[in-house]
Order: sequence, then structure tokens, then C-alpha cells
Amino acid sequence: MKQLIVPALLCVLCLGGCGQEEAPSPYFIFGQYGGCMDDCNEYYKIRDGILYSTPSDSIPANGLPADISMTFIEYTGPVPENIFSLPGQIPSLLYDMEPVIGAPDAAQDGAYYIEIKMDETPLSWRIDKNFANVPQDLYPFLYSISDYLADLQ
Repeated sequence: MKQLIVPALLCVLCLGGCGQEEAPSPYFIFGQYGGCMDDCNEYYKIRDGILYSTPSDSIPANGLPADISMTFIEYTGPVPENIFSLPGQIPSLLYDMEPVIGAPDAAQDGAYYIEIKMDETPLSWRIDKNFANVPQDLYPFLYSISDYLADLQ
């Protein structure tokens, strides 16, 4: 009898623990880089109603999503009102644009970084802070990003 219990218990444990992994929840990352002499890179992530920040002055690895290439920790400062509505403000136009908009940080004026993952593949954009190089339809969204970044500093 004991010989049947051990294999049966192992099967139950394996089946319970070997199921499909739960898909990661959607997230939204926003930030800015460049445009100053030092400590000017800042990134924030919204996931599951929690705000996270990067603990160091870093940028996403080229070609890799920030969610994978950067470390985020839970943000402990005051959280700006309505910040969790920011992902819903993304203009639909952005989804049809190339991942580089304008000439991000080319004139040493910095750039915005946006990354969103709703399903399997994250999408990201590096957007010039010089609005002369950016479509006007993006201005309201970029002003919101700028305002929230100022509030979080």
C-alpha cells in the first residue's frame, strides 16, 4: 500500500505544480532619458494598480523591453492623482507609428520612452522632446507624461 501512495502523491504534486505558467499581467512604462549632464534618466512602470520606479540612472538595453532589461522597485513616494489613467490616454495614432519618433536626444534635449504590453508582444517608442519633430496629435499625451514625470521627481 505504501508503494502506491508515494507514486500517487508525486503525480498529484507534479500535476499541481507543472501546469501552464500564468501569463504576466499587462503593464505600461514611461520615462525620459538624456537632455542633462547626469542622473536624468527616470522610468516608471504601472502594473496591477501599483507604481514602480527604477532605482538607478539607467536606460533600457537596446532592442530589449524595459520590463526585461531594467530593475523596477515599488515606488515609495507620493503617487500623483490619476496617474493610473495614463495608459488609457495613449493616442491610437501612436500604435501605427515607428518605434523612433523624431530624433530622440539628437540635440541633447532628451527623449521620452513609452512601452506598453497588453498581450504577448510589448510595444515601445522613443519620442523626441523637441515637439517640432513630433506630430501634433501626440502633444496632449506627451504633456501628460511630462507633467507626471515632474510630479514624481
